[in-house]
Amino acid sequence: MAEDNEIDQLLEKTNLEYMLEFETQIFLDVIHKDGLVICAKGLNLDLVILNVLKVYCDPGNLVIVMNANENEEKYFVEKLNNENVYVTTYDSHTTEREDNYLSGGVHFVTTRILVLDMLKKRIPIEKVTGIIVLRAHKLLESCQEAFVLRLYRQNNKTGFIKAFSNSAQSFTVGFGHVERIMRTVFVKELYIWPRFHSLVIESLKKHQPKVSEFHIPITDKMRKIQTFLLELMNLTVKELKKNNKSVELQEISVENCLTKKFHKIFQLQMDAVWHQLSSKSQQLIADLKTLRHLMITLFYADSVSFYSLLSGYRTMEYAKTSTWVWLEPAEMLFSFVNSLLFCGDKEFNAEICPKWKCLLDLVKTEIPNDIKKSKSKEHKILILCSDSRTCHQLKEILVNGPHKYLFRRALIKKVNFKSVNKKYESYDMPRIEEEPSTSKKAKLDETTDKKEDEEDDLQNSYLLTMTQTFVESNDESLNDSEVQFEPFSQMENMNLTQICESVAQTQPTILIQTFKGGDNYISLQKTLQDLKPNFVIMYNTNITAVRELEMYEAHRQQDIPLQVFFLLHNETVEEQSYLTSLRREKEAFEHLIETKSKMVRSRGSRWQIGTSASYCRES
Repeated sequence: MAEDNEIDQLLEKTNLEYMLEFETQIFLDVIHKDGLVICAKGLNLDLVILNVLKVYCDPGNLVIVMNANENEEKYFVEKLNNENVYVTTYDSHTTEREDNYLSGGVHFVTTRILVLDMLKKRIPIEKVTGIIVLRAHKLLESCQEAFVLRLYRQNNKTGFIKAFSNSAQSFTVGFGHVERIMRTVFVKELYIWPRFHSLVIESLKKHQPKVSEFHIPITDKMRKIQTFLLELMNLTVKELKKNNKSVELQEISVENCLTKKFHKIFQLQMDAVWHQLSSKSQQLIADLKTLRHLMITLFYADSVSFYSLLSGYRTMEYAKTSTWVWLEPAEMLFSFVNSLLFCGDKEFNAEICPKWKCLLDLVKTEIPNDIKKSKSKEHKILILCSDSRTCHQLKEILVNGPHKYLFRRALIKKVNFKSVNKKYESYDMPRIEEEPSTSKKAKLDETTDKKEDEEDDLQNSYLLTMTQTFVESNDESLNDSEVQFEPFSQMENMNLTQICESVAQTQPTILIQTFKGGDNYISLQKTLQDLKPNFVIMYNTNITAVRELEMYEAHRQQDIPLQVFFLLHNETVEEQSYLTSLRREKEAFEHLIETKSKMVRSRGSRWQIGTSASYCRES
């Protein structure tokens, strides 16, 4: 009873009403009993961890947070807004650190400093209230975290240890990985929270965004190129397995090569036997990575970039080491790729990505029409994409148009052509100077960037504003020429909240951002809270981002739902990669649930099921 009263007093410092049901359950579980919490990607535990920190953010407690990155430290310090929160860095003096430890509160400390301070007896280990471990799946990668926890537990038998992770797949690698992590963290309870957990489904179903899916077919040329690349990958995988029959290569398949985690899966599989592989096998592995990069470039970049990249591999120097360029599908690929850029006698007529047209229709027609019908004064659009290169690409397309972007890329990549199609002549293009040879080569003049590429200027986010306010227009729809976009030049000197306040309420705002966000955000969730968008366009698919949007809408609980538009290519690598990632995560959680059941059966009361044991399929 005394323990329950003490916990009730601690809970008075928290804000449980704002949390969803499953977040509240996770919070209550880890407060009552220490354990390892494994959540699905996208089900962010920021709010749970924040409330745990609020419980112990007091001079009478000394709590240490491990494995937090710089952005997370800033986020938690800002949210706690308490003088009893300390961020320990190498700049702080040893005496200052000692005084801070004796002052109690919450301390964000790097592992190296923790090891040093514990060995030097600067931290009163016996008085530490507890340790919170973030990214628990990385504990076995470095011995320092494990060493800190062992030092702590040897000198302090009563303090708590609470560990969190959102990477279920990391716990399925190797033999007994979960048990080893739990022994390292000195906990007995394992809490598993997949997306298909019944309580998670109930919590997110109450308030769901309005979703519209646009299934965009790829062009016949892209489909044919994809076929050639898949054939090359299949032949390379077969050759690799043929030359290494004694090595276990079940994970090395064309399907897995297309997934986002291919490099990590491959490294875990091959690290132990890498020294046994012949130089030919190692080259085949390098060829797989090259072919995968080509496949991603085909769908995530543009036709000019793909053409330039593929042309770089058609050299005698590269052919001496790589064998895939000699295969029949490669020869057909090299011959066919010209059709992406040219028609007739070297006439530049680059093929436009099918997604671009759909994106332009959304931001210039569909969304403006929806805004006209709504009574909201603020109009904010968030476009999410995979990487900074795609982010810059979309900014250029909205500001300058797809034809001007492709032509500029051709100039930067030094693509040779004899003439330009009429589609490009209508734009204000840089002039083309004639070379002494029979062909014409485009050169950059003073009005264009003289760098070979814009990669030095790539950012994780761009803000655009519409130059014409369509809300005041009496027309039912707008033509492309009536809507223009301009970059917001002051973004570097302002945070997102200040930017949104500075832009006029009647002026629509578009933020283009990668899934991971900029340096100022610890996650997409922070961006959504600051921007409060009315519309979200998923230019690329990502499991984590989809679930973060669900979490944001569930917390928002507004009558007018958030509108989300998905742009999907059918029967492509993008779709296959997304489905494979879902399947692999589901298999990882099923493995964890089975492992947990074995723990309960073999060790009895020493292990606890933790939370609800009811699960159902993710819809």
